[in-house]
Amino acid sequence: RINSRQLDILHGQMDDVLNVMKENTKRVLDRGHRLHELSERAEALEQQATIFVKSATQVKKKAKFRAAKWTLILAGFVVIFIAVI
Repeated sequence: RINSRQLDILHGQMDDVLNVMKENTKRVLDRGHRLHELSERAEALEQQATIFVKSATQVKKKAKFRAAKWTLILAGFVVIFIAVI
């Protein structure tokens, strides 16, 4: 038979286990929320990175075009200068 003292001890232990379970559940939910936020931030960063790569590629193409344009202009001046001399 279980006496009143043993029953109180069992109730105390059950309360302790319940508290631990509640805390663990809360932590799991908090962790899930944080993981979801991190996932959203990672997706946003990935989109920004894609946009950055596209922009960088366009800037690089423009820079090459400008360099080629100035090379042709300079070559044209040299040809004209040589033709005049």
